[in-house]
Amino acid sequence: MIDFGTIFMEKVVIHKVGNKSRNEKFQLSKEEDNVDDENLKIILEKYFLKLFTDKDTYHFYHESDVNLNEIYHFSKKIFIEPESFYDQSINIVKHLYNKSSHPNIKSGDFYMAYFSDEQENMKIIGIFKAENKDTFLKIDRVGDRFSFSYDKGLNLNKVDKGCLIINHGNNDKYSVHIIDSLSKTNRDIAKYWEEDFLGVKKNQDNISQTREIFNIVEEFSNKILKKELGKDPKEIHDFKIKSYDYMNNTDDFNDNHFIKAVIPEEGNQKHYLDFKKEYEVSNRLNTVNNFEISHDTATVNKKITKSKIILDTGIDLILSNYNFIDEGYDEDKHMSYLKIYYNSKK
Repeated sequence: MIDFGTIFMEKVVIHKVGNKSRNEKFQLSKEEDNVDDENLKIILEKYFLKLFTDKDTYHFYHESDVNLNEIYHFSKKIFIEPESFYDQSINIVKHLYNKSSHPNIKSGDFYMAYFSDEQENMKIIGIFKAENKDTFLKIDRVGDRFSFSYDKGLNLNKVDKGCLIINHGNNDKYSVHIIDSLSKTNRDIAKYWEEDFLGVKKNQDNISQTREIFNIVEEFSNKILKKELGKDPKEIHDFKIKSYDYMNNTDDFNDNHFIKAVIPEEGNQKHYLDFKKEYEVSNRLNTVNNFEISHDTATVNKKITKSKIILDTGIDLILSNYNFIDEGYDEDKHMSYLKIYYNSKK
C-alpha cells in the first residue's frame, strides 16, 4: 500500500458511462459533488486510495508526442489550473466512452477526484470506474420491530478499475499507478483501460525487471511445466529453487546464463524462451536480457520456493524441500502415499 496518510481530497465528481457499441449513453453530472460530511470524506479517501500499491508504476506514452496522449493532456490542464477539474472530467469521461467499444465492456459509474498533499508537495488525480455492485443487508426499524432489507452498493474493499496520476513537485513527468480487476483474467477486455483509455506503459527498472522474472518463473511453472507438460512436482520445485538461488546469489542477470543454470533440458529451455516471449508481448514489456538484480526484491519472493500438494484425502501439504520425501504405492490399500523423514518436529 502506498502511504497517503497526509493527503486531502479537494474535489470529486460522478458521471455514468455506457458501452458505445451497445448504443448506451454517458450521463454527466451538472457539477462536482459537494462532500460536506467529514466522515464520508474520510471513507471516500480510503476507498479511492488504500488498494493502490507501489509495486508497479507506469508512465504516459504516445507514438509521436506524449502531449498528444489525451489523459496526459487533460491531467496536465488540471494540475496547471485545478479550477478546470470539472470541465476536464467531462473530456475524460467522453474519452473513456469512445474507447468502450468492446461488446463485453460493462457500463458503470465514473468517479474522478483531485487530491493534494502540501506536506509532500504532491498533487494527485484519481480516475475510477465501478462496473459491479454488491448486495448488502440492512436492518430497518418498522414500528416496534426490526426487519431485514437489502440494497446494492460499492464494496469498499474492491475497485474494479482505477488510476492515480501523481505529480511530484509540479513537474510534467507524472507517476501513474493503476488497478484493473480484469488484468489477470481477460487481457483482451482489460487492455482497453491500460492501453486504449489511459495510454500507459509499465516502467522497467531493475526492481520491476527482477519482479517480472519471478512472475515468469511462477507462470511458466504452472501453465507449461505442470499443466501442459505434466512434469513431476519435484522437478517443478527444483526449477523454482534454482531460479530463486540464481536471483539471490547473482548480481547481474543474464538471460542465457539463467536459462542454462536453472533448466538443464534443451527441450524445456525452448519452452521457456517461447513462453517468456509470449509473456513479454502480452504484458507489453520490452525484452531485457541483462540487468542488475534487485536483491531486496528477490529476497521477498521466497514464497516461490514453496510448493503446495493437494491430496484427494483432504490433506494439503506445503513443501519447501523434497529431499526427505519418498513416494510409493500401497498394494493392499490401492493408494499412493508420501513418506516424510525428519529428526524432530515443532
